[in-house]
Amino acid sequence: MTDPDVRRWLERARTHRASLADARVSALFETCELDPAPSITHRWRASDCDVCAYELTVDVTAAAIAVIERAPAVRDAVTAVLSAAVSADRGCSLSGLRFRWRRVAQQAHGYRELPSRELAMDREDELRREVSAFLRAMGEDDQSIAGARVRYDGSALVIEDARREDVRRLTAALTALAGTVRVVAAR
Repeated sequence: MTDPDVRRWLERARTHRASLADARVSALFETCELDPAPSITHRWRASDCDVCAYELTVDVTAAAIAVIERAPAVRDAVTAVLSAAVSADRGCSLSGLRFRWRRVAQQAHGYRELPSRELAMDREDELRREVSAFLRAMGEDDQSIAGARVRYDGSALVIEDARREDVRRLTAALTALAGTVRVVAAR
């Protein structure tokens, strides 16, 4: 078995997603990336070849993570499309997907978008925009972070000076985005 061609899998998926009725799935495939080094979860010998089952990590925007969390049908459709793309290669199978926050900042200039770039995790304004987009896509009130300080400390998303009544709700919602979250109430 040679190294998997992850780029080809993503291109196949992007081509196939056009036939899907759900615009949320198409939108997700427009901006997602696949981790170039998928993990092999298991191998077996089929009747005519060796098969490797891969777990893929799909890097998506903060808003896309919210859509995936709120709509299991979107997760299922993405899984089906990527499964077909992977299994089109002889000896390859999809064993699972993991969605990860792709920390990119979408840039716009006038009426057109510019290529995305790595999100500056030390820039509070960019981080706040991403967190706000996530909360809105989750159906949450993004005003709950209006007066709060939003930062990333290298291991966790930190929301400081949040309204006391929002701490528990924000912690639960943002865990889907960042995994490790600390929300600190205003004094």
